This record gives sequence, C-alpha cells and structure tokens, in this order.
Amino acid sequence: MGRTQNAHTLAKNQNWKEARARFDAARASVRDWHSPVVRRAVEGSVISATRLGLWDDGIALALQFVEKTKGTLEVATLGQAHSICLKELRQFRGGQGVFEVAESA
Repeated sequence: MGRTQNAHTLAKNQNWKEARARFDAARASVRDWHSPVVRRAVEGSVISATRLGLWDDGIALALQFVEKTKGTLEVATLGQAHSICLKELRQFRGGQGVFEVAESA
C-alpha cells in the first residue's frame, strides 16, 4: 500500500475529507496511471468523494482513469470503484435516475 496507507487509515476511520486529500496526493505523485498506486488512489478518492456527497467529482475521476487507461487491464479493475460510486449514488438519490446518465457515459 505504501503511498496510500495513511489515506486508507483515514478512510477506515471515516475521515473522508482528509482521506480524499491523501489519495489525491498519492495519485499526483505518480505519473504512470497504469501503476497499482494510482489505481488504489483513484479507487479511494472516488469512494471518499461519494461519502462526502461529491458525486460529480467521484464519477469524473473514475471516467478520467478509464480514459487514461483505455484498453488495458487497469480500466477493468477500476470497474470496482465506478460500481461503488454508482451504488452509493443510487442509495443517496433513492434511484431517481441520476445514475443512469453516469452509467451511459
């Protein structure tokens, strides 16, 4: 976990704002978006953003990762974070159709 360990600890303690900042810093510290560090950081940042109610940020980051890793194994693994983001959005919005737009993007 290395660069994201502190962020994961903060997330485990539900300190979402600080966790998101640490995940974002970890992601920014690595140029290769195909690295496991970036994947874990993006997943954590997406989850933290949704917990903070920043749905657009979470979805935008997930889509940015997909764009930067298109056609690779990494894009398949981000499906977990994207699915979590959409699941939380459904729960928060009560399934009122907002997430259908995100799924088709």
